[in-house]
Amino acid sequence: MSQCQIATLRDNELFSMLGDAELMALASVGSTTKKSRGDLLFNVGDPPDGLYVVLQGEVGVYATDHRGNQLLLNVLAQGAVVGDIAVMDGQERTAAVTAHTAADLFFVPRGAFLTYLESCPKLCIHFAALLASRCRYVTRNMEGMYFMTAPQRVAHALLALARDGHKADDGLRLREPVNQSALALRVGLSREYVNKTMRMFVRGGIITYRAGYVTLCDMDHLKGIVDGAIKEFVESAAA
Repeated sequence: MSQCQIATLRDNELFSMLGDAELMALASVGSTTKKSRGDLLFNVGDPPDGLYVVLQGEVGVYATDHRGNQLLLNVLAQGAVVGDIAVMDGQERTAAVTAHTAADLFFVPRGAFLTYLESCPKLCIHFAALLASRCRYVTRNMEGMYFMTAPQRVAHALLALARDGHKADDGLRLREPVNQSALALRVGLSREYVNKTMRMFVRGGIITYRAGYVTLCDMDHLKGIVDGAIKEFVESAAA
């Protein structure tokens, strides 16, 4: 690995507490690989062969339902670790990850990474703390989702996807098309209810929805729905 790539490992949240010698030892048990846009890193149900660190470019994380519909959950850029949870518990992959752009990646096989962890107890403790932090984050999100109405859930999900959006003339356009079946799976609603809510948002001028692509025209309005400050959509959806 180049010094620039080693520096990327050092800047990562997981490996930031490692010294130079420890980083070089980690680099020695992995390898770099290149992916073209659209290349699959791993799919739902795949065995946990190892973890990746994004050295350059972006990868997309997708949820998939039983019909094969996909929903973009996150886009991970330089320095992000991908696939670490499955590597730790040895269970099958729960999401699909593809290269969103041309990407340079650092790959560490599962066996080599576990052996490395055994030789570096402080990384084990740090890793456990990060996983605990993720569990707390997921729990808070689940609690918040449970108390949300259907329009609040849909608005919350659209705002989450907006982190990967880009500016358009009429607002912020989401990078990937939104599949309503996959969106329904994400927010715990029926597809029909998601469709009804999306149509209300379109009629209200809050979003546009053309050929599967969503543009958020009024993000403040969406935030107001999530916060409960705007009630009309909650009331009309319940009618």
